[in-house]
Amino acid sequence: GLPVVYSLSGGVPELVGPDAGIGVSSPLDWNRLHPPDPGEMAAAVLQILSSYEDYARAARSRAVENFDVRPWLKRHEELFESLLSGANCSLNLAKFR
Repeated sequence: GLPVVYSLSGGVPELVGPDAGIGVSSPLDWNRLHPPDPGEMAAAVLQILSSYEDYARAARSRAVENFDVRPWLKRHEELFESLLSGANCSLNLAKFR
């Protein structure tokens, strides 16, 4: 539930999403680092603070929906069960639960 201010680079925008924080632009350059402008970062922090509860709720929701390990484990369990039930395999999955 912690909203973030981040540099709009790499995969961070996809991780945070549009409602769980604010991205601050910075030039993309493979030869040199370009940190975001401190004034833009401060403005983004103030914007988050003005609607903190909304950003925090969105951050928590995004984390639970996209990064909770339980759905990931369930999808893998279903995949393995499907693969093993289709194969001539004598492995009993009940032993591993």
